[in-house]
Amino acid sequence: SERAMPTAAPANEEGAMGDMGASDRTSAAAQAALAFAAAPMTRGPVAPEPVAPEPVAPEPVAPGPVAPGPVAPELVAPGPAAPGPTTRARRHAPVESEAVDFFAPSSRAGGFTSRGSLFAAAACLVLAVLLPLQLTLVGRDWLAAWLPATRPALTALSELTGLALQPPRHLDALTLESFDLKVGTAPGLLSMNALMRNQAPFAVRWPAMELSLTDAAGALIVRKVLMPGDYIAPARLAAGLPGSIEQSVSVSLEALDIQPIGYNVKLFYP
Repeated sequence: SERAMPTAAPANEEGAMGDMGASDRTSAAAQAALAFAAAPMTRGPVAPEPVAPEPVAPEPVAPGPVAPGPVAPELVAPGPAAPGPTTRARRHAPVESEAVDFFAPSSRAGGFTSRGSLFAAAACLVLAVLLPLQLTLVGRDWLAAWLPATRPALTALSELTGLALQPPRHLDALTLESFDLKVGTAPGLLSMNALMRNQAPFAVRWPAMELSLTDAAGALIVRKVLMPGDYIAPARLAAGLPGSIEQSVSVSLEALDIQPIGYNVKLFYP
């Protein structure tokens, strides 16, 4: 037992020394932790760790009909066109005098009149002459009646164009002042006498007369049309009925087996 005591003492001394070393290490760690906590914390960039992609096996897709869908047209905004070499050449090229081609369909007049303009001017001139001439020929009868001084020129113009100059037709100026129809001196004849008046101040063309004969009941028996040549002599026919006068006309009509009771007469131009 006496040997054990001295031996235990060193063991205790070593244990005490070991405990002092552990306490020193603990205090050093605590001081380091306090220094780390007191120091300012700064964040630095953290690089992400690369992740390797996992291979994915494609799933099998069964083929099927695909319907074509509508394709939307692309809209491209037009940009400013850059001047080309032709445009720059035209800007800086000297202007040369162009020759006028009168036989080209799209020729432009360069100091002279084109062929199309000449034709148009000639057509306008011809129409300007022919239109008054045509109007003169259409109204030649009235023009000669209102302006007797133009009758010689109108007569020559009418003969040149194959027309005739006659008194104008003016039915409103003609009236029957009296009309008489009676049995003639010979059997089967009827004698007609009429007094015709022209109210116009100029001569007018002789009218035609339509004579209708009726019975006692007013029914129509016969209708007769008398042309101017039937009751006027040919020498007086061309001159017409003079203006502002009354002219008597007489004509005999053949009426076999007719016994008219009434009659009706009217003037007209055929």
